[in-house]
Amino acid sequence: MMKHDWVKYKAEFMAGPWVSVRQFLKEKGLSFSLIKKTKGWSAEKKTLAQAALDISTGKILQKDIQDILEMRKRQTGFARYMQYRAARKMKKVVDDELSPEDARRLMVSGLEEERKAMGAEEGQTPKQTLTQININPPKTNLDRLIEKLDYEGILKLIAELKRLGAGTPIQQAPDSSTGEVEEGETI
Repeated sequence: MMKHDWVKYKAEFMAGPWVSVRQFLKEKGLSFSLIKKTKGWSAEKKTLAQAALDISTGKILQKDIQDILEMRKRQTGFARYMQYRAARKMKKVVDDELSPEDARRLMVSGLEEERKAMGAEEGQTPKQTLTQININPPKTNLDRLIEKLDYEGILKLIAELKRLGAGTPIQQAPDSSTGEVEEGETI
């Protein structure tokens, strides 16, 4: 009776091009009756292949992201240098290298390139996360009063508050009064 090294067979199957265990057994000249010994090999190979694919895809994505970040950094540096040159030229019009109009164009171009390099091109919204929190504080007496008023009522309230702020009484005092405002309880 022939003795089989199933650990070796499994390693060979996992590393090889076979999709199914039946193909492997047929190519190796092994009997299909031995398929019980290979239980779970196909599923394990699929799992390993998927894991390898996930890892390699992640590495490729990470490299792409790193390349994009390096490109943006490089382009931002060039754009800032263009802006620096333009700003320097605008300060010193004596320099014969660039005309003032060329300096202006260089500045505009540098600003545009920096926006592109930073991913903030015109028409694009910068990628940001906004979180909105709705807070409903308790209502004050003024809130309750305003709730019941229409537009005209709010205008009257504002006028009364302005008079109070100016120190003038809301109602005119009768002629027989002293003209002084008495301090009292506010309701």
